[in-house]
Amino acid sequence: MKRGLKLGIFGLAIVLSAYFIFAASWPLAPSTASAGSTISMIAFNVSSNSHANSSNVTNFTSILVNITGTAYSGVRNVTNISLTNGTSTYYNDSFTTSPVNITLNVNVSNVSSSGNYTIKFTLNSSAKYNLTVGANVTAIGNRSYNELGVVTLNFSALPYNSSLVTITETTNPVATATCSPSTIYEGEAFPCSCSGTDSATTDSGVATSSGTSNSPDGTSIPTTSGTFTYTCSVTDNGGNSGSNTATYTVLHVGGGSSTPQPPKESYVWAKITPGAAVIMKEFDAEIGVNQITITVNNEAQQVKITVTKYDGKPAEVSISKSGKVYQYLQIDAQNLAGKLASANAQFRVEKSWVSMNSVAKEKISVYKFDGISKWNEQETTLSSEDSQYYYYDVSLDSFSYFVISERSLAAGEGTTTTGEAPAEDGGNKTWLWVLIILVVVIAVWQFTKKKKK
Repeated sequence: MKRGLKLGIFGLAIVLSAYFIFAASWPLAPSTASAGSTISMIAFNVSSNSHANSSNVTNFTSILVNITGTAYSGVRNVTNISLTNGTSTYYNDSFTTSPVNITLNVNVSNVSSSGNYTIKFTLNSSAKYNLTVGANVTAIGNRSYNELGVVTLNFSALPYNSSLVTITETTNPVATATCSPSTIYEGEAFPCSCSGTDSATTDSGVATSSGTSNSPDGTSIPTTSGTFTYTCSVTDNGGNSGSNTATYTVLHVGGGSSTPQPPKESYVWAKITPGAAVIMKEFDAEIGVNQITITVNNEAQQVKITVTKYDGKPAEVSISKSGKVYQYLQIDAQNLAGKLASANAQFRVEKSWVSMNSVAKEKISVYKFDGISKWNEQETTLSSEDSQYYYYDVSLDSFSYFVISERSLAAGEGTTTTGEAPAEDGGNKTWLWVLIILVVVIAVWQFTKKKKK
């Protein structure tokens, strides 16, 4: 019994010495790797020792590869594993579980001391950035021992571990510098903005964005005239960056031959969607507009409405409005072309002006310039009043230059709310009839006088 036990222990020692010996390993894994790349994780050498009864040594059966790190936990960022020895590929396939059992089926006689093997990983093209991946390699073998009967012996060598690889994202984000409007006056709000997008699926988006200008005022309210460059810089969560530039011009206000900026109000909507009306209100007291309501028929982005008040006829308008004028205005819209469904503007007129100019409140209308040479009367409704203003509602299908004035048009000046052109004498023929009657009376008197003589 003791003799048999000794023989068994002796035989086990022979088994371990006769089987494969795993020599040194080489940690090939890089410190970082980008999504979609194939990387060598670890290399190792397998050699065999001679044995008198080599027929009892079976095939070198398998390699276990256990994926380590954070890349495989819950997110499948490793899509393929391969095992090569430099000239042949013994395994190259996708997998569904970890560890991966790679069957070699290499006979002992084919495994020499130069049997160098390399484990490689292929990363998913959309692998999440900043995760880690590594490999734990274990060799498993078996053999038959028939000295004391048929015995199957399974054993595994000490594992070889690769270093952890950090997955990086290399796609640069796209920066967009926008300056709208591109021309402003000193003291107006800074017109530029910075934004960015990241199309890479390996990244969760843009982390930071910032804009700078070579103007002495930077991104504050401009107080220095000139043409300047605005630079937008963005950085994504993977550490990649991108930039873009735009230019804007600041005009001088007052002094020398420069023309001071007329009073104006602007408002910008990042997005207007169909079915949702937006309202622009709280205008400066100098401006004869109380509020503007807009709806769109298609989504519109970065819509800007600017209302400007003029003390006299704007230079861009070719003809002055006849009659008593309360105020010239311009309503300008940007990024709204072809998308305006409806617009309603409420104009306001000071009661003191109406009284001072002896104009009946019901005889005030809003006229729109046709862009060429005529003022066309808009359907104007007196809707309300307070202690200071009369309020008039007007429906608009487009924006242009407007004038608030008494209801009158000179010959050739435009059309009335009915679309009719005014009479050539301004619609008032009273004096003509007076003149005709006077001529007739004089003629009759002269005829009568001569007859008496």
